[in-house]
Amino acid sequence: MGNNRGGVEVSYNVQSAVDAKHCLAVEVQVTNNPYDRGQRVMSKRVKKRLKIKRSFTVLADKGYYNGEDLFRCKKNKIVTIVARQKAGREAPDKDYNADKFIYVEGKDCYTCPLGQVLKRTGTRASRACQNKKACEKCAEKTKCTTGVAKRFSVSHFQNVFIETDKRLADNLDLYRRRQMIVEHPLGTIKRSMNGYYFLLRTIKKVRGEVALLFFAYNLKRVQNILGQQELSLFSFRGKMATDFA
Repeated sequence: MGNNRGGVEVSYNVQSAVDAKHCLAVEVQVTNNPYDRGQRVMSKRVKKRLKIKRSFTVLADKGYYNGEDLFRCKKNKIVTIVARQKAGREAPDKDYNADKFIYVEGKDCYTCPLGQVLKRTGTRASRACQNKKACEKCAEKTKCTTGVAKRFSVSHFQNVFIETDKRLADNLDLYRRRQMIVEHPLGTIKRSMNGYYFLLRTIKKVRGEVALLFFAYNLKRVQNILGQQELSLFSFRGKMATDFA
């Protein structure tokens, strides 16, 4: 995986789901996939582990902004609040970036900041929108694109993207809590518990190491929430129940 020094390192990707109330790690998974896309399985595992039958809300960073993942979450009654990733290629003038073009639902086209319509061209498989004639005559073309014409690829999950973007805009205050919730355990494990590198190798062993780290973190959190005395009484009751079972 890439590091912040411009190089690469042998690494593992730790995925964690944390509850908003107590900052307890609910689910943890280790993968060797350097990307967060395609990790919708975490939401399904949380729903199964907590035996949630109703809808619940998940906050995730822009790395999880993936059409198929968002669609599957919607199908499983999981409400996702996820930030959109920045455009891979920015326009010469930021006022003409991809996020400034509006998708027209039902017509399968876009409108540009100047009101021109970019319709789908080519085969159904390509689903690309453009308007060469309008771009050729446009006085602002050099601000919008360096190519012959502005071109957009229309995703099969476009409606899901629109719903997700609107939900994010309506819940920005809630979304800002994401870092405080999910980064809390990782920061504590890395800094306070010296868990910023792995002692073991191979994904099977690393998963065991990560499980122990998050178990220790959860135990410390429970101690802080309940207090040492209540935790000791809880442990004693659990031992008594085991002894007389």
